[in-house]
Amino acid sequence: MSPPPVVRLLNWVKGRGGLFWILIGLGLLASVFYTWSIYSGAGGDWGVLTDTGRYGYYGDMAHGFWQGHVYLPLPVDPVMLTAKFPWNLEEISDHFIWDLSFYKGHWYMYFGPGPCILLWFPWYVISGQNLNEPLAYLILCIANLVFYGLILSAFRRYYFPKCPIGWIAAFFFAFSMAAPMTFSFRYMAMYHIATVTGSLATLAMVYFVFIGLNRTRTAWIYFALSSLAWGFAFTSRPSHLFDCAAVFFAWLYLLTRQLNPGAGPLSRFMANTAAMVTPALICVIAMGWFNYERFGSPTELGQVYQTNSYDYFCAPTFSIHYIPARLYQYLAMPFWIYDVFPYIDCGRRPMFDFLIEAPGWEHMTGCLLSFPILLVAFFWIRNVSREPDAMTRYRWKVFGMILTAAVILPLLMLSAMTFLSYRYMSDFVPMLFVLTAYSFMARRHLGPIVPWQKVLYGLLLVATSYIGFGYSFMGDNNWIYCYYADHYHWPMPWENNN
Repeated sequence: MSPPPVVRLLNWVKGRGGLFWILIGLGLLASVFYTWSIYSGAGGDWGVLTDTGRYGYYGDMAHGFWQGHVYLPLPVDPVMLTAKFPWNLEEISDHFIWDLSFYKGHWYMYFGPGPCILLWFPWYVISGQNLNEPLAYLILCIANLVFYGLILSAFRRYYFPKCPIGWIAAFFFAFSMAAPMTFSFRYMAMYHIATVTGSLATLAMVYFVFIGLNRTRTAWIYFALSSLAWGFAFTSRPSHLFDCAAVFFAWLYLLTRQLNPGAGPLSRFMANTAAMVTPALICVIAMGWFNYERFGSPTELGQVYQTNSYDYFCAPTFSIHYIPARLYQYLAMPFWIYDVFPYIDCGRRPMFDFLIEAPGWEHMTGCLLSFPILLVAFFWIRNVSREPDAMTRYRWKVFGMILTAAVILPLLMLSAMTFLSYRYMSDFVPMLFVLTAYSFMARRHLGPIVPWQKVLYGLLLVATSYIGFGYSFMGDNNWIYCYYADHYHWPMPWENNN
C-alpha cells in the first residue's frame, strides 16, 4: 500500500528537487513583492515598468555606443561650454545635468559600462527599443535571487547534505527581503543600477568559484566564468575591485594543492590559472580603454568632473583616518523605532559622536544591527573545526576563508573611502549573507540544533526579514552623503585658482 499523498509530498520535498521548487516559489513571491514595490512607489502606475521613454543614462550610453562614441548624446548648455570652471555650482547655476560628469564639452557617466553591455545595448540592438530602467532594475534584482539560491543549493549538494531544506528556505527568504538592492524600489537611478549589477556579478563569481573548486576536468570553465563575473562587477562599479579576493584565494588553494606530492597534471593547473586571469584581464584592459576614451586617463573614472559633488576635488579619496567611523557606520550604527508603519527607520542622529568623529550621521544604519542574522557569519570557523574528517574539514575551511576574504577586503577598502553611502553596502553585504548561510549550514550539518538555538536563529531571521521589508518602503532615504569639505573647512579649487 502506497503512503498517503501528504507523506509522499513531504518525502519529495525532502529531496533535492523539493529544495529547487521551494526556492522557485519563494523567488516568485519575492518577485511579486518587488514588482508591487516599484508599482506602488510610482503612485500605482504600471507605466513605470513599461514606458520605454524611461531608459535612463544607461539607455543614453547604449545610444552613444550605437553611434560609435562613449559620451552620452545629451545636449550641453552653452553656459557649461563657456564657464571658466564648469564644476563650480555657483558659476554654472542650474545649467548642468545632475549626477553626470562633464569633460571637454560632453556628458559622461562616472560608472563603468557593465550594466549597459549586459542589458541596455543588447536590448537596443536586438529589439530596436529602449530598455525601461525600472524594469531592468527588477530583472537584475531577480537575477540576484537566482544566484543566491544557486549558491545555497550548491552548498547543500557538495558540502552540507544533512542541512534541512526549511532552514535553507528561511535564509533565502531573509536575503530576498534584506539584501540592500531592496532599499531602492521606490526611487532608482543609475547608481542603483550599478549597485545591483555589481551585487549580481559578485554572487555569480562566488558561485562559479565554488563549483570550479569541486570539479576536475571542467573546472577551468567555471573559473573562467568566475573571472568574467568579477570583470563585470568591476566594470559596473569599480569599488568591486577587491572582490577579486575570492578568485585570488581560490587560485592560491589550487597552487598549494599543485605543490603537494601526487598532484594532478601541471597542464590542468595552468589551464585553470589562465581561465582565472584572462577574462578579468580583458575586462580591466577594456575598462582602462573606456576611461581613456572618456577622460584621457586609464585610471580616471570621472568623479572629479562630476558637476554636483565638488568634494571630490578637495578630499583624499582614501585615508586610514576614515576607517573607524566608517566601520561603525557600516556595521553598528543603530536604527530607530517609530510609532508609524513600518515602525523602523534609519539612524537620524549620532549616539557615539563623542567617541568617533563622523559628519552627517543621518540616514544610515549598520548592517549587523539591521540584519542581526549576519552576527553569526563568522561562526563558521568554530563550526567547521568540529568536522571529524580531516580532508572534509580542510575543504570547508578553504572555502570559508575565501568567503571571508571576499567580505573583509571590500569592507576595509570602502571604509577607507571619502564618501559613505548605503549603496556601498551592496559591495559586501551580499557576500556576508552568503558567509552567514555557509556558517549555519556547517553547524546544522554536524548535528541537530537545541531548541533554544532554534528559537534564537528563528528570531534573528524574522527580525532580519522584517527590517529589510521595512527599509524597502524608504526609497532612497537610507543613505548618507558627507560633505567633508564643509566639515573640515577645506578650500574649494576655484578659491585657490587651481
